[in-house]
Amino acid sequence: MQRRVFLTTLAPAALGLSVLGCGKKFTCGGTGLSAPDMESRTRFAYVDQTSDLSKMCEDCTHFTPGETCGTCKVLPGPVHPAGTCTLFSPR
Repeated sequence: MQRRVFLTTLAPAALGLSVLGCGKKFTCGGTGLSAPDMESRTRFAYVDQTSDLSKMCEDCTHFTPGETCGTCKVLPGPVHPAGTCTLFSPR
């Protein structure tokens, strides 16, 4: 294969596929939780992706890791390792 053919056709396609794979995110929403549990998550401002990297769930004393989503000792339902809430307590 000529270098020019590779650079103009295959390389951009490979780059596009890798970017798509990197952007894939999972969520740890509270589907199936009771109304009071959902209210707690809202009251404590839980989000799956924090904008403050110093307050990620995975660095919180209340967080217990899981395969994808973890659990929290004080917040009901599954929590995302990169999430946060107002109950954050650093390890």
